[in-house]
Parts: sequence; C-alpha cells; structure tokens
Amino acid sequence: MTSRPADFGIYSRGALALAVLLPLAALSVRGGSTLVFYSLVALSLAAAVDIRLRGSGGTGLRVAAPVACALALPLASTLLTAWSVAALPGSELEKSLRFLLAALLFVPLSMARPEWLRHMQWGLLAGSCSGSIVILCGIWSGQGRDLTDLGANYNAVTLANLTMLLGTAGLLTTPWTLTARPRIERGLKIAVFVLALCAVHLSETRSSWMLLPVLALVFVCGARLPLRTRIAMAAACAALLAALAVLLYFSNPRFALIAQETLLFLDGRLRDTSVGLRLQLWHASLEMFLQNPWLGIGPDNFRPALQALAREGVLTTYAATNFGEPHNDFLAALACNGVVGLLAILGLYGLPAWWFSRRIRDADRTVRVAARIGLLLCLGYAAFSLTEMMFRAMRSVPLYSVSMVLLASLARNAGTRARKDATVPA
Repeated sequence: MTSRPADFGIYSRGALALAVLLPLAALSVRGGSTLVFYSLVALSLAAAVDIRLRGSGGTGLRVAAPVACALALPLASTLLTAWSVAALPGSELEKSLRFLLAALLFVPLSMARPEWLRHMQWGLLAGSCSGSIVILCGIWSGQGRDLTDLGANYNAVTLANLTMLLGTAGLLTTPWTLTARPRIERGLKIAVFVLALCAVHLSETRSSWMLLPVLALVFVCGARLPLRTRIAMAAACAALLAALAVLLYFSNPRFALIAQETLLFLDGRLRDTSVGLRLQLWHASLEMFLQNPWLGIGPDNFRPALQALAREGVLTTYAATNFGEPHNDFLAALACNGVVGLLAILGLYGLPAWWFSRRIRDADRTVRVAARIGLLLCLGYAAFSLTEMMFRAMRSVPLYSVSMVLLASLARNAGTRARKDATVPA
C-alpha cells in the first residue's frame, strides 16, 4: 500500500463513503448517480492538488494502468469519430468523459487501507436490495415491466440486469467478514442474492440470466484446486445451468417466445416483436457500419440513418420511429464509431477483465475476492451488452467505471500490503 501522511486519510475515507453510496443512489434515486459521481471527481481532484502542493510523491494514477487505459478508450473513440463527421456530440462527449474522470478515483483510493475498501460490499448489497424493491413495487402496483417512473428511471431490462449483477457481486464477498456476527453477515449476502433472483424472475427479464454462466466461469476459474477437480466442477455447473434453462423455459412465458418470434421474423410474417425488433436494429446497424467502417457515422446520425434505411425497406417504420439505438453496445459502437469504437468497448471490458483474471487465484484472500468481483462485473456487463445498451445514458456509466477503480485499488493495495508483510522478520 502506498504510504501517505495520516492527514490524507480524509480523502480516501470520503471517496470510499461516496463509492459505497453510489450503487444505492444509482438504482433508487433519479439523478443520484450523477450527483455522487461528480462529488467523487471533485474530491479526487482536491486530493491530487493537495498531494502535489505538499510534495508527497505520486498521485496513485498508475495503481492499475490497464484499468485506467481502458477507461480512456471511449473518449478517444468519441473524439476520432467527431473529427471524422465534423460534429461534436455534447451528450456522447460527456458520457465518454465520465469513464476517464473515474480514473481520478485512483488518487484517494490508492491511499486507503484494504480493510476500509472491503466495506464496498455494503454498497453492492444496498444497490441490489434497492433494485429488487423497485422491481417488486412495479409488479405489485400493477405497472408490470414499465418501471421508468420508479426509482432511478431505468427500463425493466437494465434495472433487472444491474440488480442481478450487484446481488451476485455481493454473494462473492461471502469470504469477507466485516462484522462480529459472521453467520448473520453471510446469511444477509445469500438473502440479498435470493431476493435479486426472485425479483428478476418475476420481472420476466430474459437477458439477466446470462450472468449465471458468467458466475460459473468465475467460480471455476477462480478455484484454487487441481485442474482435474476444476474440470469436474465445470461439468457440474454445466449440468446445473442446463437444468435451470429448462426450468426457466417452462416457468417464464417470454423464454418460449424467443424461438417463436425468431421463426416468425425469418418467415417475414411478423417483424415488430421483441426479438424481431432487435434483429432489425442489428441488421440496420451493420448497414450503417458499412457506410463508414473505420470511424462510424456518428451517434447523432443514428436516428436519421434508421429513417433512411426504413424507406429502403431494411427495417419497418415502427422500428425506425420508436427506437434510437440497437439494443447492443457492440453494434452501437460499430455503427456510430466504426472499428475504432468496437475496439474501444472491447478494451473497456477486456483490459480490466485481463487484469483481474491474473489475480483471481492470488494467495491473498482479499485480492482473490476483489479480482473475482471485478471479473464478474466486466464479463457480466459484456454479456448484458449483447441484447441491451448498458451505457445508453450517462447515468449508467459511473456504476461500472467507479466499481472498476474501487476493485482494482482494493486488489492492488491488498496485494502490496501482503507482500510488504511477508518481508517483515518475525
């Protein structure tokens, strides 16, 4: 852990408190994510300036260089596309800038002790509980899947995805014990995870369940066991996932519609269904990509391009009129920012995933848990991005970017401290 004078602890404690609050604010309060995020940025800037003025050495921005580089990629892609189309989209610029600004959090968090940073688990649990409550309130009030007037104004799919992701991440913190009642603490984490599963099931959201294979992958790869044992674990997980898929197919009517709607779309009989609309928008996005393969057509040109393609019969008028994005972050990047945009989002997920994957079997328990949660978040967001735009709005950016910085700081700080302790003579 990087040593600092004790009076700098106010920055790390303040940043940690805000970071723990972020998941709850992001899922329960409209505008809460933005308010907490910019408070974090302001605190981090103050810490960086204070450190420089006092001549206390570096600011900790190189704590996890691959993660910091990943957070800079969306802004680079946005600026290149803006130069290509000679237009600077304000909203996209701010959204991509938020990724980069999150890297400033390395300044105060690099000074925090690992035992402080482990308290991030309460933020994960509170965020998941909040999301579950919003979903259940929508169902019990008769609003069903229309949840845009509740909580932080997410649609049902994004809210269910984030609720499931935070609940699962909270479950992975079970090896940590931060209270005097370890059994109650473990029971709370399991209960929050079960609540998230129930809420997602009742919401009839399909894409959220893609997180369970990701969880199985992290569980198997992170196990500190012989290869033969891990192969057996993988086979058992595959069997459980197959059984769950069958159960979901028969218990959730929207799962049965996937094959039916796909066949109807391919036959040309019904195109404006949930599956059919996505297939139309994906096809349209690929057509846009061909117009400018390297740097894309620009985010502001996506809707006009949809209208033009509708007139050519590539997609229906309904799809072009009612949707302004393709329900896929990768295809959105490809259409709006070209190959450069696709590489940016692959790097946004891939670089942190690679960094965390190297630490998921570390000898230090704190590092292992932090790395597993980080890998789960990277791969989980990537999986969800296949059928939904997880970064549709600016308010959805801080939850991912701040989590990456917090987990990387925890994994790095705990590992550094463990190595230092190992060199101290008994």
